[in-house]
This record gives sequence, structure tokens and C-alpha cells, in this order.
Amino acid sequence: MWILVGLVPAIAWGMQPIVITKIGGRPVNQIIGTTVGTFLISVMVLVTMLGVSNYTYNDVVFWCAFASGVGWCVGQILQYTAFKILGVAKAMPLSTGLQLILINIFSVAVYGDWRSPAWPYQMLLTGFAAVILIVVGVFFIAYKQKKAEPGFVPEKVIRPKVSMLYIVAIFAIGTIGYLGYFALGELPGFLFKHGNIVLPPQIDPQNHATVYGFTQFFPQALGMVIVALAFAVFMWLRPCFGKHRVSFTQANKNNPFAQHQSYFNMVDGIVFSAAALTILLSKAHNGTATATSLSQTNIIIATLGGLFILKEHKPRKEFASILIGLGLVTTGGIVIGLLSTFFPG
Repeated sequence: MWILVGLVPAIAWGMQPIVITKIGGRPVNQIIGTTVGTFLISVMVLVTMLGVSNYTYNDVVFWCAFASGVGWCVGQILQYTAFKILGVAKAMPLSTGLQLILINIFSVAVYGDWRSPAWPYQMLLTGFAAVILIVVGVFFIAYKQKKAEPGFVPEKVIRPKVSMLYIVAIFAIGTIGYLGYFALGELPGFLFKHGNIVLPPQIDPQNHATVYGFTQFFPQALGMVIVALAFAVFMWLRPCFGKHRVSFTQANKNNPFAQHQSYFNMVDGIVFSAAALTILLSKAHNGTATATSLSQTNIIIATLGGLFILKEHKPRKEFASILIGLGLVTTGGIVIGLLSTFFPG
């Protein structure tokens, strides 16, 4: 059951770049809409949980979840920026591959995921073999055809030209942000398991993993929305400072809080909430490494959506390479999902 729950983030996160691209707006509009929508859903979940259970918070759980929300917001702002520069079909696979490499290495090395007393090394080696399949698949998806194809009509979107260093910085900082998102929320459970902290019985991650996952949703969304609103204020007022500063009246013409795209993108917040909540439940039941790897198969939906819905046209060789890559990613995701079946106990 929890493996199926772990696939919900893949579907929701796969739909997310398609939704925000269709709605439009700048990255600042998109991050406002996504985080405000997510925060409103988290308040509804909090009120519901307070009404139906003996719900409680612990300082370590609250602030770790808050910090994970901050990490996500940093990574997501930069991912939205990458969508504008490279397009969804290119940016999403690259972002996903980097996340899988860093997060899985961290979760296995620090949190001890993919370990079984009965199968001390087999589970670990199979997990990493599956990750390698996914990463190779990402490289196939990101393949760029060098020679122009006769009769090929490229997409009509004009993308900004930036330096390679700028692109590398976007993905490097964004991946570190996503590592914080996936890893920090798991930290209280790890400390509790090893006897470093005491948690209230109501949110014991071993006996009440589902409630433990729900507990993190509100503080995580709070961290997301605070960073997003601070970023929006910075982008709004930045032209008023520096060498080429303008008046507040001029800067106010580009006020993201007055632009309709910021509020339309709250639809994306609802889509993201489905992923944000279920990934917490998946991590609590499946472990960080498995939950992350399952969720990152979102590139299948995002890449196909970029090609067929957003019309990000590709030459025949690139298109074939993308299909091969998607097959490898799917295979790797299935293997990771079945690890506990292959190596029980």
C-alpha cells in the first residue's frame, strides 16, 4: 500500500511543471501561488488533525520540518528559473538526476536506508544499481542532437540566453536545497530511533508513522511560504536599490503581489500539496531513499507533458533518446519500489 502512496508524489510533481507553465507568469509569480496554495491546504489539514486526534508538536519535529520547507523553496525557485531557460523537458530530468544522486547517497550513508539484516549488501547494491539505471535514463532524456534535422520545426518559445556557469549554479544550489527538503524532515525520526531525542507517544515515528508524517506538513508549508513571500518582496523592491535604481512607482509596476498569475498559480499549490503530504507519509513508511526515488519518476509525466502538451518539439534522434531514457527511469523506479519484496526481513 505505502509503495502506491509513494507514487502519488511522482504523479503530482509530474503534473506540476505542466500546470505552472500553462498558467504562466514569472518564477516569482509561480512560487507565490504554489506556496500560498500549499500553506492554505496545510492549515486545513492541521485543523482537521486537531479535531480528530490527540495532535501535538515537538520543537525538534517542528523546526526540522520548517527548515525542510525552506530548503524546498530555494530549490523550487531555481527549478522554475531553469524551466524558463531550458524548458521542462530538459530541466526536469537534469534536476531529477542530480537530486537522486545526492539524496540517495546521503540517505544511505547517514540514515542507513536500504539495509536488511538478512541481506546486508544485496539490498544496498540493488538499490544503487536501480539509481544508476535512473541516472543513465536521465542522460538519455537530456541528450542534445548536434546536427540540425532537415524539415524539423523547433518550438516557438524564445528562451533567455545565459552562461553555462549560471546554469550550473542554478542546479547546484537547487539540488542542495532539495537535499535539505528530503533529509531534514527525516532527522527527528532518525534521532528518535537512535535514542538521541524523546518524542510524544502520539507522533512516535515507529508506531504512528502516518501521524508523524501529517505532523510535519504545516511547519514545512510555513517555511515554504515565508521564504517565497520574502523572495517576492525582494524581487519587487530590488529595482529601487543599486546603481541603476528606479523610483518606487516604477518598481511597483512589476509588483508580483498585484499580478493575477500569482493567484492563478495557487492551483499549482493544490497539485503540489498532494505531493508534499504523501511524500511525508512515504518517507515515514518507506524510508527517505525509497520515497525519494519513487517520487522522482515524476520526470516520466513531466517530460512527456513537455513534449506533447507544452509542444517542446524535439528532433527524431532526441525523441527516440527520450523514450529510451523514460524506459530506464521506469525500470529503476519499479526495482526500487520492490526492494522490500526482493529482500524481506
